[in-house]
Amino acid sequence: LIQDTNLTLGREAIYFHGMKTGEDYEQLLQNCDIGLSTHAYDQTNMISANHTFPSKVLIYMSHGLRIVAQRIPCLEQSKLGDVIYYYDSPDPQAIAEAVMKIDLSDGYDGRKRIEELDRQFKDDLYRLLGGKNGKSKMGN
Repeated sequence: LIQDTNLTLGREAIYFHGMKTGEDYEQLLQNCDIGLSTHAYDQTNMISANHTFPSKVLIYMSHGLRIVAQRIPCLEQSKLGDVIYYYDSPDPQAIAEAVMKIDLSDGYDGRKRIEELDRQFKDDLYRLLGGKNGKSKMGN
């Protein structure tokens, strides 16, 4: 199907990278702009979506990628919810429309949000453990 689509388009528009791990996976992500979290939830399994957070969202953000994901409460209500591009129904057209809404020239960098959340976590943990002034000495 990939080969047929590329032939129809007259260019290599779709790539299959196979399974990537470790450094190969890291390098692949460094060459991407958008990360897709496309696990399909429908009404029969939406309850499980409220109790599972897709870890790939954090991985993608830590590599500076913009995220496209199905609108589910655990993402929308998270501290990352405002920077995710959502689609409402798990179908290819809705996913493509969400991707097309992304402005790749807006200066966004998911790494900054991850760093901010890391600092907040360290500060909160420091305060929880009895630290003063709310500023962690745990480093960045």
